[in-house]
Amino acid sequence: MKLMAMLLAMALVLPAYAFRSTHFESFTDPDYTGYKPMKLVVIVVSGDLETVRQVEAKLSEAFQAHGVEAVSGLQLFPPTRPIESYDVFGILASHGIESALVIEPGERKSDVFYGGSTSTTTFNGNQATTTTTPQAYQSSSAHFTASLLALGANRDSTRKAWYAQIETDASGWIFVSKKGDVKSTVKSIVQGLDADGHLPSEKPKEPAAKRQPTERPKIY
Repeated sequence: MKLMAMLLAMALVLPAYAFRSTHFESFTDPDYTGYKPMKLVVIVVSGDLETVRQVEAKLSEAFQAHGVEAVSGLQLFPPTRPIESYDVFGILASHGIESALVIEPGERKSDVFYGGSTSTTTFNGNQATTTTTPQAYQSSSAHFTASLLALGANRDSTRKAWYAQIETDASGWIFVSKKGDVKSTVKSIVQGLDADGHLPSEKPKEPAAKRQPTERPKIY
């Protein structure tokens, strides 16, 4: 009986199994080795508002935990107004923002395959009803690029300090959602910036938003 119970438990768990892997590549401009911005804006270039909100919010939260003051691009540049109406560099300078992390989601591919099924039997008195549900195996691939910009007074004086490519592959017997892609991408970006020397070496005892503001260097 114990063996049967164990096999039954494994049969219930394995169909819900999902696997996710992330491939990450980054490069730092030699002139910006050791560049550590203390206040930045996170901007996601996408027409998918859900993705924009999730990525900007999670990255901003992660940077705060590392002692970097971060602002969501949606707060400074609401999508309800045409981008042409913004004095982009003037707004960034007025908020003391010295850097921008620009995320661009690429194509997301997803395929669903059906194989096998699960059956559930319910009893009502002497009558038994069996329901059969096909098992769906999903495979997806999501691509993102990330650019850390050292801001100048205008576009011509702004430089790309760091660049990364992220590819997330997921598959399993459960639905593979975009939230998983976002979580893996955010984690990879933060770990990549940290490994490449673009985040403070020590995490602060309190979040960046609660610390007293310090004087920021002027942007010319």
